[in-house]
Amino acid sequence: MVKNVITIDPVARHHLHSRLACNASNTNLITASIRQITLDVNLKPLSVDIITKDERPYLSAEKTYRIECRVKGSRPGPTITWYKNSKLLVKHPVKTSTSSSDSNVTVSYVPFKPSADDDNSKLTCRAENTLIANSSMEDTWILNVHWLTSEGHFQRKFASTSSSDSNVTVSYVPFKPSADDDNSKLTCRAENTLIANSSMEDTWILNVHFVPRVVIHFGSSLNPTDIKEGDDVYFECQVSANPRAHRLLWFHNDKEIHHNVTGGIILSNISLVLQKVSRQSAGEYSCMAINTEGRGASQPIILAVKFVPICKKDKDETFGALKQETVSLRCEVDSNPAPQTFYWQFNSAGVNQDLPGSRSTSFGSVSIYNYTPQHDMEYGSIDCFAENHIGKQVVPCRYQIVAAGRPFPLQNCTSNHTADSLQVSCIDSFDGGLPQVFLMELVELPTYVTKFNITVNQTPPEFKIFGIESGTTYEIRLYAVNAKGKSDPVILETVTFKGVAKYSSASSELHMDSFMTALVTLTFFTVILVLVIIFIIHRRRRRKCLTEKPKLHLHHHQDGDDATSANGALLNLSVNSSPHPLVRASSPPAEDSDPDIIPNHYGKRSTMKGIDNELFKTLSKTTRRKENGVDIGLTSGAESDELEPMLIQADSPIQILKGPEVVTALHRMQESCI
Repeated sequence: MVKNVITIDPVARHHLHSRLACNASNTNLITASIRQITLDVNLKPLSVDIITKDERPYLSAEKTYRIECRVKGSRPGPTITWYKNSKLLVKHPVKTSTSSSDSNVTVSYVPFKPSADDDNSKLTCRAENTLIANSSMEDTWILNVHWLTSEGHFQRKFASTSSSDSNVTVSYVPFKPSADDDNSKLTCRAENTLIANSSMEDTWILNVHFVPRVVIHFGSSLNPTDIKEGDDVYFECQVSANPRAHRLLWFHNDKEIHHNVTGGIILSNISLVLQKVSRQSAGEYSCMAINTEGRGASQPIILAVKFVPICKKDKDETFGALKQETVSLRCEVDSNPAPQTFYWQFNSAGVNQDLPGSRSTSFGSVSIYNYTPQHDMEYGSIDCFAENHIGKQVVPCRYQIVAAGRPFPLQNCTSNHTADSLQVSCIDSFDGGLPQVFLMELVELPTYVTKFNITVNQTPPEFKIFGIESGTTYEIRLYAVNAKGKSDPVILETVTFKGVAKYSSASSELHMDSFMTALVTLTFFTVILVLVIIFIIHRRRRRKCLTEKPKLHLHHHQDGDDATSANGALLNLSVNSSPHPLVRASSPPAEDSDPDIIPNHYGKRSTMKGIDNELFKTLSKTTRRKENGVDIGLTSGAESDELEPMLIQADSPIQILKGPEVVTALHRMQESCI
C-alpha cells in the first residue's frame, strides 16, 4: 500500500473551489487511476459597510428609515447584528446573495426610527462568520439627527457663547421622556478641554408621569393548568404608575366584575378571588388601572376550568322507530378535558340495563349509538353517560324511543295576508319517528270546499299563496303528515281577503285603519252636534226664564170699572177720586216637570202693596180653594156681608173689587237667567 499526502499551508482565499487530483500508476502499460476533489473554504468577512450613512448625511427625528448594511467576503454568510451605543438593537434575518465565487455579498436591513435623543449616538453593524474564530468585523455610524422645532425648522443640539467677557454658554437638548425614565438622572456636564480636571455637572432626578402599566397573573400558589370546578382561584394585578393609580377595575370576557361576597367574588386591593369556580367562570380575565394620566389595561389571561362532562342539549330527544328499525342516537357532551369513555344504558320501568358498546362509535366529545327495538318491551328511554379523568357525567343525555306513529301538530302558527295573497309560518314538532311533510288547506266558507292544497317539506314549514280572489272568506287548516297519517289539524281563525290583517292560532289581531278613521270622524261630528244642541237648549231656557219672571204692572184706569186680563185679576184702588192704580198679579205658571228645578210649596207673597194692614187681615180671613193650580181666597157668607158695605162706601178711602185675593205663589226656585 502506497500513501501520498499533500499539505497546503496556509489555505488562502484563492484556494476556494480549487480542484486537486491524485494520479496513481505503476506501469506505463495501463491507464493511471485518478481521483479529484474540489476545495470549499470557510472565509472571514472582508468588509462591513453601512451603506445608508453615505446616502443620508442626517436623519429626521420620529421618521422611520431602512438602514442597509453590506458584508463582503464571508463564506458561508455571516451572522449580522445591530447595536446602538453598544446595546443590542435588533436581530434581523439577513438576506444573502453571492455576486461571484470569491466575493460573497450579504446584505442586512433594519428598520430604525431615531428620536432627538439619538443625536450623536453610535449605530453599529457587526458581521461574524461563526465557523471561524475571531472573524467579526463592524462598521459604525455616528448619527446626525435633526428634529422639527415649534417654528417648523430642523435643528441639532447646539451650544452658544454670549460674549468674550462674560462666558455664558447655553446648551439645548430635546428630550422625550418615557415611563422608563421616571426617577432617572439627567446630567449636564461641562468641561474645558484645555484645563485638566475642569469638568462640572448638574443632575436632575426626573419625575415622569405616565399612564399605568398593568400586568395580570395567577396567584403564585396556583397551577393554571390544573384548576377544577369547586376550586378557589385568585389573580394579582401588578400596576406601575406615576402618579399612583386611584382605581382598579377587573374584567371577565370584557365585562366588568363587581365585588359580590355571596356570589364568590372578592375584590381586595390588587387581588381578585373567585371562590368555588364553575365552568361558567372560564374565560379571559384582565385588569385596568386608572390615574390622572389615563387608563392602562393588562393583556388578558385565560382561566381554563376542568369539569365533568355535561350534555350539550338541555332537553330530552324523542325518536320514533318501527320494530326492527335502527335509529342513530347522537350523544354530544361538553367537558374539559375531553371525555375518555362513553356508557349507554336502557331504562324501562325503572330498570337500567347496560347496552353493549360494540354498537356505539365515539370520537372526541361525540358518541353515536345505533339502536334497534325488537319488540314492545324495548321501547323506553336510553341514557348516555360520558366520563373524563375529572369524573363521570351526573345528568345523562336522554333519548326517548317510542313506536312510530302520526306526527305531532304544528306549533306557533302565524299568518299574514293581503287582499290577494297569504303567508303562513309554523314550527314543526315531533315527526312521529318517520319523515314528515307539511300540508296547508284553504277551505272556502260557508261551502267548506277546499280551494287550495299546498305541501312543503322545508323545516320550519312556510306556506305562500298568491292570486287569491278578493272578497272571499276562508278557514286555514294546517297538518304535519308522515307515513302513519296526518297530525291533528291546527285551524286558524276565519280570514276574509278584503285588506291586510295579521292573526295567529293563539290570538287574532285586526288592524283596520279605515274603520278607525271612520270612527274618529263620527265621534268628532257627534261631539259638535251635542255642543250645538246644548247651546240651543241654553238659549231657549234663558228666553223662557226672562218671559216667566214675575212682573209688577202699574196702570191708571180712568173709568174705575172692573178689569180683568188673561194673566190675573185687577184690583181697582182709588183714594179721594184720585187716579186708580191697577195692580196686576201674574198667574203662577203651570207645574214644571223639569227635575232639575226644586219647587217651593211654602213661600207665598201678596202683590197687594199699599193696602191697609187691617184691611189685609180682614181679607185674609177667607175660604181658600184651588182652581187650575191657583190658590184662590173666597169670603164666607157672614164675612162677605160684613165686608160688602165697607167695600161699597163712596167715601171709603179704598175701593176693592169683590173677588178673590190676588196672591203670587213661589212654586219653584228662581232660575238663573244669565
